[in-house]
Amino acid sequence: MFAKVVYGCYTKDNIDASAYAPLATAAWRFVWSPPNLCYRWKPIIRHLISLEANLHQGFFRDEKTTILDDLMNRSAGPFESRSVAQVWLNVLMESGIDVMKYLRIEYQLHFDPSTALPMIHEISEFDYRRRYLNISLETPSVSWDWFIDPEGQAYDVLEEFKDFGGFRPPPGSAFLPFNELWPVVFSRWQWLAEDLQFVCGDRDYIILVQRANRFERRCEKKAMKLAKAQGIFHKGTKMPGAWID
Repeated sequence: MFAKVVYGCYTKDNIDASAYAPLATAAWRFVWSPPNLCYRWKPIIRHLISLEANLHQGFFRDEKTTILDDLMNRSAGPFESRSVAQVWLNVLMESGIDVMKYLRIEYQLHFDPSTALPMIHEISEFDYRRRYLNISLETPSVSWDWFIDPEGQAYDVLEEFKDFGGFRPPPGSAFLPFNELWPVVFSRWQWLAEDLQFVCGDRDYIILVQRANRFERRCEKKAMKLAKAQGIFHKGTKMPGAWID
């Protein structure tokens, strides 16, 4: 149905006239569809680009988000965001787009003078932590990382837990103001763990559990290193993730 509308209704004269950007829709579907379905969206994207569709306009024309925001906001972490963006950049290159120029424009659209960084435009109402774009022109690539104010009081804590995802309020308090909940907030993996514990085969749940286990092992190693530096000889515990008193 979407393909019929694209090929039958859109021309160079009206491609940017609708309330919703068709290229943003096709890009999102291509990047986030299962492998057995994503191939259907590539020719549609190429056709829309040939009609000179706006490469930067996000899904909602009355908002300032770009296609890159729409794509990357769903990625759970910096590593995934890089691979997601690369899929989109590859399609642009295959369609004859100057990716260097594209990334320069994206940088300008996202640049925030208050941080001197290109900040990603938030879409999800549950992500309270700001993110910035890592844009490379040498080898065209883009990803996002958590923005942590080095002058902020919680810098050390946020830096330690930054790879756990966006902070969310604890279950049962979703409608309370966020400033009333701080610092009683959970990271994303804790928020989802309870809901996903009955679907152990779910890929997202497995990733979250692995991430939590890696963090516990890292904390144990740091505690052991600190104990040795202080002259405290401790053989360690046989219980994974246990803390040193």
